[in-house]
Amino acid sequence: MTVLEINANHIYVQCSDIKGDLLGGTYVNSRNAWRLPHNLGAIRDLIEQGYPLHKHLGLLQARFNLMVRDKTYGIEPEYPNLRNYQNQDVNFLLSRSALGVFSEQRTGKTPTTCTLIGQVKVNTMIIVPTSLVLDWKAQIERWAGMEVITATGTPKQRLKAYTKFHESQVPAVLVLSKGVATKDADMLRDVRYDMVIIDEAHFLRNYKTKQSEAMYKLGRGRQYRYALTGTPASNSPDDVFGILKFLYPDRFTSYWQFCERYFKIDDGYFGKKVDGKFKTKSREQEYYELMEQFAIQRKRKDVMKWLQGKQYQKVELEMDTKQQKKYEQMAKTFVTEKADGEELDASTVLAQMTRLRQLSLAPESVQVEAPSAKEAYILEWLENNGDEPVLIFSNFTSYLNILYGKIKKAKHKVALVTGEQDIKERQKATKDFQSGKIRVLLCNIEAAGVGLTLDRAETSIFLDRHYNPTWNMQAEDRLVATTEEAPQGAFIIDLVCKGTIDEAIHEMVEKKVDITKIVNDFSDLRKIALGGQME
Repeated sequence: MTVLEINANHIYVQCSDIKGDLLGGTYVNSRNAWRLPHNLGAIRDLIEQGYPLHKHLGLLQARFNLMVRDKTYGIEPEYPNLRNYQNQDVNFLLSRSALGVFSEQRTGKTPTTCTLIGQVKVNTMIIVPTSLVLDWKAQIERWAGMEVITATGTPKQRLKAYTKFHESQVPAVLVLSKGVATKDADMLRDVRYDMVIIDEAHFLRNYKTKQSEAMYKLGRGRQYRYALTGTPASNSPDDVFGILKFLYPDRFTSYWQFCERYFKIDDGYFGKKVDGKFKTKSREQEYYELMEQFAIQRKRKDVMKWLQGKQYQKVELEMDTKQQKKYEQMAKTFVTEKADGEELDASTVLAQMTRLRQLSLAPESVQVEAPSAKEAYILEWLENNGDEPVLIFSNFTSYLNILYGKIKKAKHKVALVTGEQDIKERQKATKDFQSGKIRVLLCNIEAAGVGLTLDRAETSIFLDRHYNPTWNMQAEDRLVATTEEAPQGAFIIDLVCKGTIDEAIHEMVEKKVDITKIVNDFSDLRKIALGGQME
């Protein structure tokens, strides 16, 4: 039994087939040897089989222990406005050219990553869900202080953005959606960038898709690669392979070799299937050592024990061309066209204000054919946040009914609380949500604003706001903890379409202005209806 080579990624040994299989290796014909991953678990297995590698194990273990210490030790330098653990994470990330950031939602992955970008200062590509392009732009400008270029619109417009990014005289950041990145992967091949970051990277679990292949292409050969997600293995521990392949393509080369090393495999009539159970305790230990080695993974309960009360986030969304066109028609002419060719009009400025709110929410709610940026955000949020329970609020019950059908079609358990229901129906929806039978509760702001305890949720998303600040506060308070078991924090997201009436209303909501008093003043009302800002 001979150890032929130990390199950064693999170990090659010559041994019998029985021994090679026992070691969990892969036979490589060109080497006439079995290949094992170069990690603590494989070295321990080799020692158990009689290989004299105790000294090497000692060196690896010392490096591993030092790495674990560095995750919580590196508080210098200190970055303004970051929490202590975020400082540690930035400094640890600076010591690694590829890493997963698998911390739970709301632990602050985005500020941490943006600060990292600002420290490294190289041309950086960030690939994000469509609905988060504008939010990432704002966060990078705030935390990294670098020029941000977004790639949206037609192929010609995107090419112009890529050219500007490529030719930038100072390091810049390109933000684009994963859909655009997939379409333009070949176009981006010759663009100059040294760092690539993928947000909500758990979609890489489907490692064979065209989308995942595009991400691998865009990441290969770049000096820095980082993958962000709070749910790296949402269904089964083998889900993480696709992310590891992006981060370390030379180390993680085969899904089935990865699975056959760590997990039990069912080989039935329809082929091989991973059952999600580890082969042995030692393989389970090795797997979790990999997660420790190749990722940061913060838990909210560990790093945010102090968190109580409400936290707010404004998420800016960009309407697509069709939705924007319909909105602008209503803003300028008081009329736009419905899907059936009939006119959707507004006879007064007050009616126009309502129509504009509906068009920025979801044109479909008023029979206008155009997509909804807010709906796209909701569906992406549900996909990206595991099984986290959530309350979704709106003034418009007609749209909540539409959204109910779309969320149900996406196979999420959902219920409604609206003024159209009787008391028993609302009580049942509330009970089912609190007991965990359903994940998503769609709420009319007034109907759910009083008398309901919905503190199983830690997150609420407001598609729009009520004119009366009292109703808004009462809706927000549905999340406030009433027991020690309930989440102690309340995270409140406001969806705001850029350049619309949403911005004016959100500003008034922040100031707790009673909009019902303002709508009696014609000049102020017109200003709001046209998407103006409060002074």
